[in-house]
Amino acid sequence: MPIARLNLARRFTKPNVWPAMPLAQRVHLTVTLHDVPQPTDGPGFRARAAAYGRMVRASRAWATNSWHEHELVNRWCAADAHGAVIPLPVLRAGGPEAFGGRVPTAPVLGVFGFVYPGKGHRQVVGAGAALRRAGTAARVRVLGDAAPGHSLEVEELVRSSRAQGVPVEVTGRVPETDLGRALPGTRRTAAYGLLFTGSSIGAMIAAPL
Repeated sequence: MPIARLNLARRFTKPNVWPAMPLAQRVHLTVTLHDVPQPTDGPGFRARAAAYGRMVRASRAWATNSWHEHELVNRWCAADAHGAVIPLPVLRAGGPEAFGGRVPTAPVLGVFGFVYPGKGHRQVVGAGAALRRAGTAARVRVLGDAAPGHSLEVEELVRSSRAQGVPVEVTGRVPETDLGRALPGTRRTAAYGLLFTGSSIGAMIAAPL
């Protein structure tokens, strides 16, 4: 029987859209689980958890990128399921000098990666507003673009930032190879309501200060 591997992420987990389930009947299916369901997902949490559970039980083998996510699968999706944990690599980038980057003097709160509900952008803007009220001219830099289906989230983020008097810059997608130019000088923040492993966290850790 053929072998197939599926990367499962948030945008593929609508409860009524499961093209992989018939696939699991025709091949030895393995899945790598990203964006593992957890209660902070909001109203769709139960449906997503049930869908992940069905995929785990239908697969020949499955994996997550952290033990935390593995435990979330066991707790909320498929009790006592045993999968593999494959940590994501953290690759070093060149320093700001290598890219001709300039380190800003004003405090910049940087958030790297896709923009979507629960990523923590609004909390970062709130922190920037608090800093400005205390006399520190902080601003926010969003190093990324809207996740598929969440373009309105960026528009709302910009409106909210302006209403709170916090300058915000949305750069759009930044390749990880360019982080040496984009991140130095920023106060890197990760205010996730949804806790999971992602390449954006590793890239922020690896980029020069």
